[in-house]
Amino acid sequence: MLGSLLKTFQRPKKLDFRLVTDTSTICIFDPDCLEHRLDDAGDWWTIPEDELLEVNRKNIVIVALPADGIYDVCFVDDFAPNSDDTVKAFVECKSGA
Repeated sequence: MLGSLLKTFQRPKKLDFRLVTDTSTICIFDPDCLEHRLDDAGDWWTIPEDELLEVNRKNIVIVALPADGIYDVCFVDDFAPNSDDTVKAFVECKSGA
């Protein structure tokens, strides 16, 4: 039953939302891919070696922002044309969601 539901589920081609941050950073990840970090320090991603390891494994994308504030975010399945305000990345998605 679950298999047939997953086959019919289609992710949206585009997902827009507004984000407020006070850390000047957006992190994009699938929780299943970082499950091994569950008992790690809450700021493990600020350790350069740990950050680089997870980024290279495509488990997380860490986007440094120019300042705290409100940002409009848009996720798409395909890449947008090059522009200064576009971040392009691949992220592992083990959960399939």
